[in-house]
Amino acid sequence: MPRLNDDTLHIRLQRLYQAGLRPTLQRLSVLGVLETLGQDSFSVEQLFQTLRQHQQPISLTTVYRVLHDFETAGFLTRQWMDGNRASYLYHPWHMPRLILRLVCRCCGRQELVDDPELLERLRQQAAHLGMETTGATLYGQCRHCNAATKEEVLKRA
Repeated sequence: MPRLNDDTLHIRLQRLYQAGLRPTLQRLSVLGVLETLGQDSFSVEQLFQTLRQHQQPISLTTVYRVLHDFETAGFLTRQWMDGNRASYLYHPWHMPRLILRLVCRCCGRQELVDDPELLERLRQQAAHLGMETTGATLYGQCRHCNAATKEEVLKRA
């Protein structure tokens, strides 16, 4: 993991304090790895392996606990793939509060929706209903999986 400069450390500490989380070494380590992952979804196992590769002393139980804390604080969103496999999406501090993702249920491929007008309309609708928005995920099937499904149907015919 790259060495922290003072600004990066200050931003991470400030984010943890604002969320009401004590800035432990484990939380700072996980937050650092999440920032390197960017907008890609990840599993607990992937995160744990990345932490181990960077020589971070952390147990798998602690990783689960930190992810739970971060999910509660709004740093990330847990999504269920195939009904029983969890993956997580990180919300960087510089991203707007409302993030809309399109996720393929088959392969897990995801795309961020970059439509400020649509996002603002969704935020306004949620506010009208008295809800604070953090993000939304729409599930479907990408064109690659659609093509594979059609090929499979044709083979059976």
